Amino acid sequence: MTLPTVDHLFLLVGENPLPNAVAAMTLLRPGGQIYLVHTAFSVRQAQRLQWFITAETMAQAVVLVNLGQDQAEAASIYSAILSCGKQLVGAVGMNYTCLL
Repeated sequence: MTLPTVDHLFLLVGENPLPNAVAAMTLLRPGGQIYLVHTAFSVRQAQRLQWFITAETMAQAVVLVNLGQDQAEAASIYSAILSCGKQLVGAVGMNYTCLL
């Protein structure tokens, strides 16, 4: 089974960057763009993930999207993604991994 791939991939960054690294390597088309949506509490993880994705994938760009202190505010996450995604052309995807 082949997973669908996208031109633009939004990833919600938490404490563990590994699931996002796997998602980036699996779901992004070559030359695609990744948006790392993070908060003030996960900026280090986002920066390390940005470095890894840039070095290990064929991403055209890795954009950091900072939510500031609004880590659990659904409206802030929605607004940030909508703001970035309004003008995008091509397939857009989002991946969120939650460990229970």
